[in-house]
Amino acid sequence: MAVSSESDRFTITSSRGDYEVVIEAGSFDRHMADRGGAEGGAPLICDARFAERFAPLAGDRLLPVEATEHNKTIETCAGLIAELRRMGVSRKDVATAVGGGIVQDLTTFTTSVYMRGIDWVYFPTTLLGMVDSCIGGKSAINVAGYKNLAGNFHPPKRIHIDPTFVASLAPDQRAGGLLEAAKICFARGDEALDAFLDAAARAGTDPAALTAAIRTSLLSKKWFIEVDEFDRNERLLLNFGHTFGHALESAVDFRINHGVAVGVGMMAAFAFARSKGLIGPAGETRIARLRDYTTGLLLTVDGLEETLRDASAERFLAAFASDKKHLRDAYVMVLPDAEGRLSRPQFPRNAAIDAAIIAANDSVIREIFR
Repeated sequence: MAVSSESDRFTITSSRGDYEVVIEAGSFDRHMADRGGAEGGAPLICDARFAERFAPLAGDRLLPVEATEHNKTIETCAGLIAELRRMGVSRKDVATAVGGGIVQDLTTFTTSVYMRGIDWVYFPTTLLGMVDSCIGGKSAINVAGYKNLAGNFHPPKRIHIDPTFVASLAPDQRAGGLLEAAKICFARGDEALDAFLDAAARAGTDPAALTAAIRTSLLSKKWFIEVDEFDRNERLLLNFGHTFGHALESAVDFRINHGVAVGVGMMAAFAFARSKGLIGPAGETRIARLRDYTTGLLLTVDGLEETLRDASAERFLAAFASDKKHLRDAYVMVLPDAEGRLSRPQFPRNAAIDAAIIAANDSVIREIFR
């Protein structure tokens, strides 16, 4: 498939096999017309909201899924595996997935274990998927009420990003994607954050700026996943905002999207780090741009203040404490240090730290909605 310029096509190096990323407006419709709805006539796994649109193209090869956090489970994957078997899908078939992060997680896990692995192609339809989760190859599946407890690595063979999907997204979905992208670029460094913020400021009216913002985020993440493919060192810094954010999602029964939760989580992480004296004057200067940008986006999310006030402190702390990134006797958090660079300090699991965690989360409401 032709692309508009070389800068909109790049390759991710992976031990599981290199894979290509193509950013091109209008690529989705052309792909569907060329492929008849799915790569090589193989299954098309999609968000159920698109089922009616894709039914004429995919026919009985269509596998719609309800893209909700409560449906991102082992049981849903088992159902998809059974459907693939019913269709007679072989190891040589290539599945196509169309949807946001939940569809991606379900497809990654399902295609990785079906017949010990089949290839797949991905079209992210959410901005969060475009700027972040589409690369890296991770799946994250909820088990027994625990968020993202199971998962593995199985990247698609190719990713097509069509920025025209962004125009159809609700404001909170756009905000969530931009917040994740800002986090990635902040973690990568000042140059990446500057480039992203410049492009993001024009992305609402300038398609080229939107493409530039997506590209900047993905190239920033590309560095992390290529130097630390399996989350052992540098890539763990991309969990910034996630420990607080995941706990918040649970505490409000997933009434806010993941990207927005990460935005709130970054603000809470700033507050916790500040309460522990971790951030020096230089650090405050460095984080100011990200903090101000995050605050501005969170203020665009309808009903966010009410949702945050409804959060159960008990559920929040329980979810925070059960996060898989912690150690048995210590919390491990991604926080800014004295210079505003991200690090992974540990804190003992005790009542004083628990109180500081809850206080940091509670402070976000005052910080944003003052």
